[in-house]
Formats: sequence, structure tokens, C-alpha cells
Amino acid sequence: MMPNTNALAPAHEYEVFEMKGAYLEDIEVGRRQECGRFTLSEAEIIEFARKFDPQPAHIDPEFAKGTPAGRVTASATHTMAVAVGIFARAAKECQVIAALKFHGIELPAPTVPDTPIRLMATWTEKRESKSKPDRGIASWELEAVKEDGTVVLRTGAAILIRRRETS
Repeated sequence: MMPNTNALAPAHEYEVFEMKGAYLEDIEVGRRQECGRFTLSEAEIIEFARKFDPQPAHIDPEFAKGTPAGRVTASATHTMAVAVGIFARAAKECQVIAALKFHGIELPAPTVPDTPIRLMATWTEKRESKSKPDRGIASWELEAVKEDGTVVLRTGAAILIRRRETS
């Protein structure tokens, strides 16, 4: 799988791998695939947190030395935003009508600077709409995983997606 390094990538450290499947009928439930990789620098973590989540553990390296991670950690919002952004770019061919809901967000371990993270996506469910035959609902799960196998983020969502036109 070749990385898509188009201008839509939010930073040069991010790699996006194109996922196959545009319509509900194309989705293979249970298929797990790497959809991208990212590495956040300390500067990126601090910049994001100053704007959106200015907790000391995210913006103050001296304060962060006294935390369990021992260094600045990315805000949950930051890790989630990067992961969902990469997934959206990887699934750009997907005929999404709208996001319907996010399932739980789990953060089993911190996202720390300069740590490569792989983003794994799995389609978990799909069904045709009972009221509108031109669409369906599909669910996916994402896991952001460090090289040693440690999961730093687990989340999922349900989307409204187009079906292929039928005659």
C-alpha cells in the first residue's frame, strides 16, 4: 500500500494510506487495515493544547516531568482529531452522507512526543436503511497503536453512507 502524501495531509510527519470501498456494498465487515501513521512533536502538542486544552500536562514541560508520563502528553482531543483526520483522508472515496455518532473514546496510554503511531481501522457493522433504499449505516473502529503494540486511542463511529444506484 503506497502512502498518499497529498497536500491535504496536515503535517509532513503524517502518512495516509488509501482505503478501498466507496459505497455500503463495498464495505467488508471485519476487515482491519492500516490507514495511516503519525508522529507528534512536542511543539505540535503544546501548540494544539494552548489553543484547545491548556492543561499543564499538555503545555508545560517542567510541570509534565512530575506526571506519570514524565513529559508533555498530547490532549485526548488532539490525538482524536489527528486520528479521525487521517481516517477521513484515507477513506476519501467513501460516499459518506453524514456522521451519526461517535462510540466511546478510550485512552489506555498517553500519546507522547516523537513516538511513531500506526492508525488501524476496522469496519465493524453495516446495514441497509429500512426507510431510504439509497443509503445505509456503517460502523468503524479506530485504534492508534505505538510500535510496541501499546494502544493510545480506541474509538469508533457510525456513518450514513450511500448505496450504489440500482435500476
